[in-house]
Amino acid sequence: MPDILIVEDEESLRNVLQINFNREGYTSDAAESFQQAKELMDKNRYDVILTDYRLKGSSGFDVLRYQQEKMPFAQTILMTAYATVENAIDALKLGAYHYLIKPLKMEELNAIVKKAIEKARILNDNFLLRQKIRNQYSVDNLIGKSPKMLKVFDIIKRIADTRTTVLLTGQSGTGKEVIARAIHNLSSRREGRFVVVNCGALPESLFESELFGHVRGAFTGAVSDKQGLVEAADKGTLFLDEITEMPLSLQVKLLGLLQNSRARRVGGTEEYEVDIRVIVATNKDIEEEVKSGRFREDLYYRINVIKIDIPPLKERKEDIPLLLDNFIRIYSAEQNKAIKGISPEALRLIMNYDFPGNVRQLENIIERAVTLTREGIIDTDVLPDVIKGKTSEPVKNIYQYGGIDLDAKLQEIEKEAILDALREANGKKIHAAKLLGLTFRSFRYRLAKYGIAAEDEGEEEKE
Repeated sequence: MPDILIVEDEESLRNVLQINFNREGYTSDAAESFQQAKELMDKNRYDVILTDYRLKGSSGFDVLRYQQEKMPFAQTILMTAYATVENAIDALKLGAYHYLIKPLKMEELNAIVKKAIEKARILNDNFLLRQKIRNQYSVDNLIGKSPKMLKVFDIIKRIADTRTTVLLTGQSGTGKEVIARAIHNLSSRREGRFVVVNCGALPESLFESELFGHVRGAFTGAVSDKQGLVEAADKGTLFLDEITEMPLSLQVKLLGLLQNSRARRVGGTEEYEVDIRVIVATNKDIEEEVKSGRFREDLYYRINVIKIDIPPLKERKEDIPLLLDNFIRIYSAEQNKAIKGISPEALRLIMNYDFPGNVRQLENIIERAVTLTREGIIDTDVLPDVIKGKTSEPVKNIYQYGGIDLDAKLQEIEKEAILDALREANGKKIHAAKLLGLTFRSFRYRLAKYGIAAEDEGEEEKE
């Protein structure tokens, strides 16, 4: 496959460019018009299209638009002797990779073309890999070949196009929301909205209004009618994450919604009807929540029609190489880097780690590794210490001085973990709570317990 297509109506410049690219080790085709360029693009695939802005009877924008239609991963570079800021902005808005001013500086041109070719090939490889994975080991955006995940995929395919309520269980970071979206995307409701409600992040005082809506004057501050998230999900899917954090007073109203497909706004007198599919998720032992009285037994039986247990990553380690390849290609393309893979030793360390944060933790580790790797392959030097089995300080014999106050030590560790999570999340409390596998309500309790300042509480609760 030729690497580059040159579209230039000046013959001498076409020849110079072809000679230059041949010297750089590339193969190239040349066209003097948009029509010739179209014919070549219909027959061949190129990594880079280098086109003059002014062509006889057309423009470089025509070439750019046709490239995006025929070969979306190719990168188009426009060149012109008649540069304007408006043209440059328009070119970039249309998706051009770069905009060069004539006369061309060959050293600058070659550097830009090299990066453009790398990006085009990364994007193309990423697309091909996604296709291969999708065909062999995936459902929607889920990836896996382990027996446990293949069983999950089979259930998803069988129940996707029904209205049956689904209960997703599994540890934090296993991909419950991704699975819920896959069920939605594979169903006839895919054109409707997929509405996410994080039951652990909504303040109890506002929960009912957010979920079911309210009428004007229902309470102080209700200055107008408001549609709830249930209404917003009509003809689509409502995903209730962390369902065990829903207040008991609202659980009976959710039960009514599931049984009758009807609800009432706060302060309203009339019920409205909705056509929704409900998917719920929890990282807790929901049966234990029922036994303790924190979750209604009748609601549990109503949501537990189809239950999908999502295995933690440590129980599906044969999926890790597939996930690694996928994340490497995604973040390499995003950061315009030519990362080809991972070293055997780095892979060994990752495979030996238990991943308490599951797939989410693995993805974060690979994003970090791609960010720190310039090119080539990911090696052990860019992996976090926790993967390499290192700790910040050596373990001490805590009993040689007569033992410790275990409760105080555990509180010290917990407080430090909360502070670390807040630093990692740049102060975003909802994000920090997720990093620790806590509900937002539980996280706020711990902030108050340890006297940790919460300066942006109002902003957090809106997230």
